[in-house]
Amino acid sequence: MTATVVAQTLWEEQLPLAFLDGVTPLGRDLQGLAAALGRAVPISHLVALHPQRPFVQRSVAVRSGDLVISAVAHSGIYGENLVQEKAVFSMPFFGEKRFRVGGQTFLTRAGQDSIFLPVEPFSVETTAFSGVAFCVNPWRLARVADTMAGPEREPVALVRQPLLFSDADPVQGHLLGVLRKTLALIDLVTLDDGVVPAMVRLDDLILRLLALLVYPKLLAGSTAVEHPDTGPQAEAALEALIDTMRVDLAHPWGLTDLERASGLSRPQLDQAFRARFSCSPLQWLRRQRLCWARQVLERPGNRLGLWDLAQLCGYRSQEEFRREFQGSFLLTPDRLLELAQRRDAEK
Repeated sequence: MTATVVAQTLWEEQLPLAFLDGVTPLGRDLQGLAAALGRAVPISHLVALHPQRPFVQRSVAVRSGDLVISAVAHSGIYGENLVQEKAVFSMPFFGEKRFRVGGQTFLTRAGQDSIFLPVEPFSVETTAFSGVAFCVNPWRLARVADTMAGPEREPVALVRQPLLFSDADPVQGHLLGVLRKTLALIDLVTLDDGVVPAMVRLDDLILRLLALLVYPKLLAGSTAVEHPDTGPQAEAALEALIDTMRVDLAHPWGLTDLERASGLSRPQLDQAFRARFSCSPLQWLRRQRLCWARQVLERPGNRLGLWDLAQLCGYRSQEEFRREFQGSFLLTPDRLLELAQRRDAEK
């Protein structure tokens, strides 16, 4: 019997985390798991499903804006959430998770199902499990969906029932796949305090993916508008938006911010930028930031380092900033800074 228990424990210890896997230590206490889960989902009651076996867990949470993302890997548990203030999107990576919400039972399985839980108490039971939970302000999610739809569409309503999403569905499966790939960014950009830099706007990217899942009519609307309005009104909105962005290039603009500031829908905004600049809005913004970075590097007495500039321009690493800078200007920012410093020294 002892040998069986040890083998089971060692196997559960190998469950990977969806992100920050290599830097998250192994724990053997329920309290540690409850604390990590509590950053995203308040847990009123948590017990090990098999108390006769040693319990193992690894858990970590990061924050991007007001979005909290937790990754967990643990032995089987039963938990209750009695005071829920946020919506939760749960995505399993290994094992099964059974939710009970309002008298209904929902089963999610790794590689098959994910679930959106509205602001409502629930209980959960898992096997040995690894997965991710996104703790979402439902009002903000609805505002993001409204902005993506554009002013000509009716406002969306808050979702008040659990929603299951299937990897077998072509559209849902594609969006779930993109969401999983997006999690890889967390390893690249998260700071030591567990916060994703605001300039990366990971929260906006994830909320837009969740909005497309939770409000599928957004996708129907994007295909219905084959020729978005690019007349005088859209042109005036584009000009005003460009002026606003140029004045504040250091602002952490997300695509939703740009749509809201311009009053244009997703297809309208994208079409307007591609017609004028042959690129998307965020590509244009990145080009403008690179031009600003070049001006800063050439400015006499500049005291900003390359990593400072890379962060201000929204880059995840100094190497990525250096690569794109060289691709745009045919010399590295290091070389430009060296030339500018040499010029200042000769004066």
